[in-house]
Amino acid sequence: MTTDNVLRFFEMVSGELSSAFDEPDDWWQCDGTGCSRIELFEDPCRPNTIYIRNLETDIEHRGQGHAKRLLRKVCGVAGKCEVDLSLHVEDTPKSDCRMLVDWYRREGFRGDMHEMIWHHNPSE
Repeated sequence: MTTDNVLRFFEMVSGELSSAFDEPDDWWQCDGTGCSRIELFEDPCRPNTIYIRNLETDIEHRGQGHAKRLLRKVCGVAGKCEVDLSLHVEDTPKSDCRMLVDWYRREGFRGDMHEMIWHHNPSE
């Protein structure tokens, strides 16, 4: 069941970020750069939680802070709407799982690669 906070989150994301592709879907970007994109869904397993399915940056633009800016923007909206964020980190040929887990932890996520959570209320 979609909560009012989740609905408000997606309304605010629509206002603060732009669609990453021509057709409206679940991918968003910030600053109109098109370098980093994030895919967001309501988490079916957790109430009042947004699931980050994917966060990616074009290869030629990695290491420039685009994904960090985008993730912080999403965390800011989540905090205003009092929703949590969840994600799973996967090892891929393009990325080292441990480095990604550490990166998300520096951005306020807790947990391990199988389940990482960012709480809108850090004391939880």
